[in-house]
Amino acid sequence: MSEPIPTQEQSLVIDYSGNLVAIAKPGSGKTFVLAQKIQGILGEMPEYRGVIAISYTNKASAELAQRATRGIVKARASFFGTVDSFCVKEIVLPFLAHLWGKPASEVTISRLRDLPPSEAAGFGDLQDGHFSAEYISTHVTSFQSQFLGGRVFLETLGALAYFTLKHSNACRSYLSARYSHVFIDEYQDSGYEQHALFLELQSIGLTAVAVGDVDQAIFGFSHKDPKFLLELAHRSDFRTFQITQNHRCHASLVNYSTRIIASQGEIVPALDTRVFFKACAGTAAAIAQWIESVLSRVMADYQVSRASDIGILVFGNVSGQLVDGAMQRKRRLVQTHPIEEHFSLWAGLFAQLLSYRYDQKQTAQAIVDRTARGLNTGESRSALAQIKALRTVADEELMVRMEEIAMLLLPNAAKDAALALLKASKIGDLVRAFRPAADDEVQIMSLHKSKGLEFDVVFHLDLYEWLLPKKQPGPGNDFDNPIFPSLQQDLNLHYVGVTRARKACFLCTSTRRIKSDGDEKKGSPSEFLNINGLPQLRVPSPY
Repeated sequence: MSEPIPTQEQSLVIDYSGNLVAIAKPGSGKTFVLAQKIQGILGEMPEYRGVIAISYTNKASAELAQRATRGIVKARASFFGTVDSFCVKEIVLPFLAHLWGKPASEVTISRLRDLPPSEAAGFGDLQDGHFSAEYISTHVTSFQSQFLGGRVFLETLGALAYFTLKHSNACRSYLSARYSHVFIDEYQDSGYEQHALFLELQSIGLTAVAVGDVDQAIFGFSHKDPKFLLELAHRSDFRTFQITQNHRCHASLVNYSTRIIASQGEIVPALDTRVFFKACAGTAAAIAQWIESVLSRVMADYQVSRASDIGILVFGNVSGQLVDGAMQRKRRLVQTHPIEEHFSLWAGLFAQLLSYRYDQKQTAQAIVDRTARGLNTGESRSALAQIKALRTVADEELMVRMEEIAMLLLPNAAKDAALALLKASKIGDLVRAFRPAADDEVQIMSLHKSKGLEFDVVFHLDLYEWLLPKKQPGPGNDFDNPIFPSLQQDLNLHYVGVTRARKACFLCTSTRRIKSDGDEKKGSPSEFLNINGLPQLRVPSPY
């Protein structure tokens, strides 16, 4: 299938050759724009040079890599992946030893918060989730000691990479020689360390491209902040572009989502209303049963041919499990496997290999290109053959074959803990985590996990007072004067949920809600349902 012709807004971004910030609204085709822009750059690039393209998730990275390198043979010098992966593979592991000496053993990645108190004391005031290069410098003796013992910390990867880039001439020379551009998607969810690293890469000569939308910032709880995107947009050495046209959603969905964010947001003509409200008696289980009872009619009315194009979006695991347990039809509860949360190189490779086994869109060559550089021709052919065999190998042989591939591609990064996680996994759990939803499976996932995805029809649950937005009693347990600790983040999360829908969105609540501790409470409708004139932009569910 051929790519669409870029709009004028999209073309301005694709054609601009300097540092830029693109504010890309939901459904505006930002992945298409990034892919087109990277394709044009790589088409004029010598084979030994590439681009850095950083996405928020491995899945988004794989999709961008596939689209951006389609038909391009000389794309192997480029990096597509997450910021943590980039920091580890391209900066910390190859160059930190130039500054601190060679580790006594292969470096592994641990969590700083898991250190025993006796070791943690060496780092002084541990600022959970926010470490600057200055913090690294202040506690350099402790960090160096850990590194020489073969350990770096997940929480400090960004700061450690920035520290290395600032102090290692070899690192600066390598990155500026190998890469011409650095792209970061979802920049509104950048933290301080990623922002500093991005600007440092720009300072050594890489053309810098940031894409994001402050209205989709939903990870403030992990110290991400849209202020860094706004800071770039106000810099004189960056040009800012707006990509606003929503190509995804029905006009009534565009209107509703616009008014979620702005009380005076522009309303566009809509022939009918596709935002519906449904209240059920009971808990989220009752909503699930209602969805199941009407789903065939919904799919017929909106010409949805695949059940996987139906998204049931929830706030957290409690509602997700309630919905999953209450439905009889085929469905997929999307959850993260422990291997995906283990940040060693072997765990990352295992996740890629499992995705390849269960997802026909993945390619063996991409795994080799992303994982191991410098293999000779024979080694590359052997690795490709072994990876391709994973598609047909029997379940009982799978883990042995994956370990053999890891030893071939990453012989110096063996990680017993990652291997133990793999061997302790049940095949069924691996299938559920890594196989894409089948066409006949409805997808159930958290609102956070839905970021970057789209569905024909969305059922948006958990629109309860006290939950979305999160609300707490005021000082002195004052229920009459509550506080909203994360109001903007919660509003953005609601906005993300509505804008996942292409054709229709059902906003669902119920008379009872289940708290994370299992306690059952009264389920009052969310405050978000009554802001900015939204009741006039939706109608009761016809089902």
